Amino acid sequence: GISLWLLALTAAMFALAIVAACWRLPERPRAFLAMLLLAEGGLMGLFAAGDLVLFYVFWEAMLIPFYFLIGMWGGEGRARVTTTFVIYTMAGSLLMLASVIAFGITQGTFDLLESGTSNNTWGMLGFLAGARDQFRRDARVDDAVEHRDRRPVELFRGDQPADQVLDQRLRHRGVHV
Repeated sequence: GISLWLLALTAAMFALAIVAACWRLPERPRAFLAMLLLAEGGLMGLFAAGDLVLFYVFWEAMLIPFYFLIGMWGGEGRARVTTTFVIYTMAGSLLMLASVIAFGITQGTFDLLESGTSNNTWGMLGFLAGARDQFRRDARVDDAVEHRDRRPVELFRGDQPADQVLDQRLRHRGVHV
């Protein structure tokens, strides 16, 4: 299904990110490339997960390397961006976790192939609110990247390797076109 295409797209995008990083090596290139590979592994697991709990675990696991990429290789103002990243991620993740648990309990299974559709409106609203918080965080960071000339405080310089990887991740998640 669609997961195969997302797996292929993830592999292609991260291959391009690694080539770009090798073209212009950042400080501590081994750690930078390790974080890229951990992020790719998290995304690959996310798209390959057939279990809702496993999906959630990989969702969280893929965010950890991005925290370090922003915090260690981000541009000016990276401390503020990293703090914002953590706050929005925690708020969205807690709502999403509650919805995952509610869905699994109402369906009697966490297997995505065995579970059918759910009539639980509150669970779906919680899941969407959690995803909205995380996309909202990404959109706020993305807004800082795209409109940095119009903002009084520059969050990203745009020329740092972590800025470029985050921008690719946001484009991959469809936050902007």
